[in-house]
Amino acid sequence: MGPWPSDLVLAAAEVTGLHPDDVLADTDVEVVVGIAERARDIDDPAAAASEVLVGVAAGRPFPRGNAATAWLAAMHELAQRGIDVEVHADDALLLVRAVVGVSSPSVR
Repeated sequence: MGPWPSDLVLAAAEVTGLHPDDVLADTDVEVVVGIAERARDIDDPAAAASEVLVGVAAGRPFPRGNAATAWLAAMHELAQRGIDVEVHADDALLLVRAVVGVSSPSVR
């Protein structure tokens, strides 16, 4: 189980409002493939989602929207594994900001 690189690109397209081809044109494909491969090798759903969250948020493989893409892709990974998560938006922002290592309100 786990995401395919295309899943991560589609999440970035959803976040940015760009066509997936346009997202892919400026994406660090090696980073995206690495994130997906590592997450697919993890059996534990929370650990796999964490790999996606940290990988995208810290690795910043997309031209923009990495923090939001990280969150969306991690939640999608959990949903694909049958886990539904309810998190208040402020708590989600705090978590992603902590992963990125900033306290700036510009991380959305």
